[in-house]
Amino acid sequence: MKTFQDGDPLFGAMMHAIANLWPNGTAVLSGCAPTGSGSARQVTVAGGTVVINGTVVSISQQTKTLDAATFDRYDLVSVNASGQAVVTKGVDTRRVPPVPANSVPIAICLVETGATTLPADRIYDARMDALRVSALTIDADKDWAGKDITNVGVITGQGIEATQKKSYAYSDNVIHLVSGQACSTGSTTPMLVHTATVPQGYMTSKFRLKVDHMCPGYETSIRGGYVRITMNNRVLGDKGFNNSESDGWQTFTVEIDSVEPGTVFKTYVWSNISGWTAPNCIKDFRICGDEETYVRRFGSPDITW
Repeated sequence: MKTFQDGDPLFGAMMHAIANLWPNGTAVLSGCAPTGSGSARQVTVAGGTVVINGTVVSISQQTKTLDAATFDRYDLVSVNASGQAVVTKGVDTRRVPPVPANSVPIAICLVETGATTLPADRIYDARMDALRVSALTIDADKDWAGKDITNVGVITGQGIEATQKKSYAYSDNVIHLVSGQACSTGSTTPMLVHTATVPQGYMTSKFRLKVDHMCPGYETSIRGGYVRITMNNRVLGDKGFNNSESDGWQTFTVEIDSVEPGTVFKTYVWSNISGWTAPNCIKDFRICGDEETYVRRFGSPDITW
């Protein structure tokens, strides 16, 4: 798609294409790149998809031959609502003809006097990408080929609805489990065991964080180890432990409020004494809370109390 750099030409046909995006909903969705043959006055329009007056039209690859020029002339290549590539021949010296009705501009070609070929540097990409600059209604059910919708500026309409979740109270209800067990033996360096990231769809929440710990196989060990929970690499809490198998798994718990989406929690385990052969283990990191789902509308036109 066309991206403008300093010194690039901006033709009237391109301005027409930008203006026609809204309210008419006419632009290129994907593909349709123009290329020259290098050996003839030809331009090939690649297959792709356009939207014309809000209707999506599939375009097959097509090649068009341009007439010889008796003066330096701009020809406009566009595609119409029937999916056909059309050449509009310029009638004035170096003046781009207008875009035909119900059509999308694809390329502006400079055909110079007596030229028998159409070099690549005489073909100007005139496509306007609907996903970058349009204000047309976006069909949420359409396959947008993995594209992100960015740089749209102000969106005008009836509002945007988003489904979000929030943990509003501490509880033992498990919202997310990161399963797995790991043991540290004889190392006093904290070892990362679990990682969990709060999804972007969450509102600011409060969570109860839980992880189990034990020193298996050493009933008489009093050395033990440590467990740690962090939030965005900030320590929320450490706990020393030496509970054995006969004591069973015990739980380290931390409660944290005002947690934002994207927050990263981690758990660590390490030994109390370097070289000590007793394993110190943690398992099953749980993020708990009382959760609710909210459907929020942003920018609703309803401003009446």
